[in-house]
Amino acid sequence: MKGLPQILTIYASSPITVKLEINSSTVKALGVNTISEMNHQRWTAQNQQEVDALSALFGAQMQPVEIFSLALYDEIPPEPVDIQPFSRPMKGRHCFFTQQGELPEIHDRNLYAIGDHWPVGCTDQERAFCVLLERTLTLWHEGRPDHESRLALISDYGARLDRLGAHNFSYWDGDFLFAYSSKREGEQEPLCFYQAQSGNYSFGDGHQLSIEAEPDTKIALICNSELISNAEANPIPAGTVACYKSGKLLDRCEPIAFWSAEDE
Repeated sequence: MKGLPQILTIYASSPITVKLEINSSTVKALGVNTISEMNHQRWTAQNQQEVDALSALFGAQMQPVEIFSLALYDEIPPEPVDIQPFSRPMKGRHCFFTQQGELPEIHDRNLYAIGDHWPVGCTDQERAFCVLLERTLTLWHEGRPDHESRLALISDYGARLDRLGAHNFSYWDGDFLFAYSSKREGEQEPLCFYQAQSGNYSFGDGHQLSIEAEPDTKIALICNSELISNAEANPIPAGTVACYKSGKLLDRCEPIAFWSAEDE
């Protein structure tokens, strides 16, 4: 698949405990971001020894989290800073971003402004994150926007970038989780939504995920199509942005179609 990595994000209405066992024979690098009571933590690994060590860490009893975001690579990225999920502060909140897809034209700053959100590395995916942050900042200049305004902006952003190439992304903006599946069906596996619960899940090539939660906790799990093998998937329709709040689907925006002279 173009534009690695495989991506998985868990968003819960109250703190949950996540345990993770990675089959290091199929994973060359990985990144994990979490938020627990507004505190952000990030881990990366980029060789078998580091992957094994990180898997051992997450296989032990971990601090409960509300957000857990994971990226798995079957190829080692050029630099450690290129490992997703990317995270940056926005208006006092930490934002997470993971994306799949190659978008070489995103580096044209005249067309895709990044303002002061300079990327640390040189990947298309981090550059796309910087473009999204700049557009989001413009919206936030007028105050704290509601979810409909954010959803409209992110839907427009996703549709415009899809014209550059097939891409999926998952974005946590500090209040809501957004997920986009490419409109270019067949070029990227779609992202899927699972209404998860406490239990054990098999995913990818021999990986194991365990979630422990209180009975009333709502848990949204977003990942690649067929990544989770023992739960019912609800594919996010092509070209659609889904918005989640407190572990549940809140809203979604249908695919955006741009007018062109060819439509006349």
